[in-house]
Amino acid sequence: MPSDLFGDSRLQLEHTRRRITEFSAATDHFWSINLLPGRDGMIGYRLRLNVEHLAGLKPLVGEVVNGLRHSLEMLIRAAAMDTIGDEAATQARLNIKFPYPDDERSIIRELNEQRRYISQAYQDAIERTFNKHAHYQYYLRVVRQASNNSKHWKLEPVAAQAYAVVIQVPGKEPHITDIPNDHFLSGQPFEWLGPASTNIRFVTSLQFADFPAEPPTNPKPPSPDDVFHTTAQYVHDMIEAFDEIHQASKRR
Repeated sequence: MPSDLFGDSRLQLEHTRRRITEFSAATDHFWSINLLPGRDGMIGYRLRLNVEHLAGLKPLVGEVVNGLRHSLEMLIRAAAMDTIGDEAATQARLNIKFPYPDDERSIIRELNEQRRYISQAYQDAIERTFNKHAHYQYYLRVVRQASNNSKHWKLEPVAAQAYAVVIQVPGKEPHITDIPNDHFLSGQPFEWLGPASTNIRFVTSLQFADFPAEPPTNPKPPSPDDVFHTTAQYVHDMIEAFDEIHQASKRR
């Protein structure tokens, strides 16, 4: 048995976290703004959503969700090796799968299918860590479905929305212009008049295009950044919980 039983799971998570950082940095380039002729002392502005750049992130999204999922799969397979031995775990590898929440907001049904492969201590660690993160269980389901889609059906699209633009002029109240809902679905830029300034902020959001909100727990469609960072922490906590069990068993 290797000294770091869950080393591959940790490595996969570290690699995936680097991809999450890359994704977060890339979101700065979704929007571009240009100046237009104005009138009555105001400047014209044009805000454009760079759709091509947005679409180009789909492979990165697929890599992140697959990486998070792979880390959990490596984790439970290593735990199975620790419980039933290398040979038996290898023979059963197609049936050993990390449990995810189901439509009943529980992991018990899927965990029941894995109990024969992992010790009670590992089973308890899964339930305990899941319950710690249960508020975000919908995100875990999003990760699994997005991973399934990217492997078997399609790369998961990401959608961006802008709700308002805020222009700040020193010594004056912020100039706020609301943007109609779903304006950028038309593919057209948004144009408006405002005071001359280089201090312009956008009120925006980013979401998985094909996953709805799930009120009341998740009243808005899931944001990739929220899903990625929350799930990465879940994976980290699960690895630590498994490692604590393994280290304790070696001390006995």
